[in-house]
Amino acid sequence: MTEKLKVYNTENEVVGEASKSDEGKTSITIKDLEPGTTYPKGTFKIVTETKDGVSEYVDVPEFTTKEVKRKTKAQK
Repeated sequence: MTEKLKVYNTENEVVGEASKSDEGKTSITIKDLEPGTTYPKGTFKIVTETKDGVSEYVDVPEFTTKEVKRKTKAQK
């Protein structure tokens, strides 16, 4: 079984997941984030699932999402 990373929100719902990369770097997209918002450490938790079970929950560090750039009339 491939190691899988899962991200959970405060309601214990899975909001992102990915198979762990062999190169040691894995990207996970968290669903339904608001643009220009800071999410404090612990808003999300991450676990690793393997054939042997599930790791302890680990806090995702604080992060801020990017602002959405609005198109001007010249860009339309």
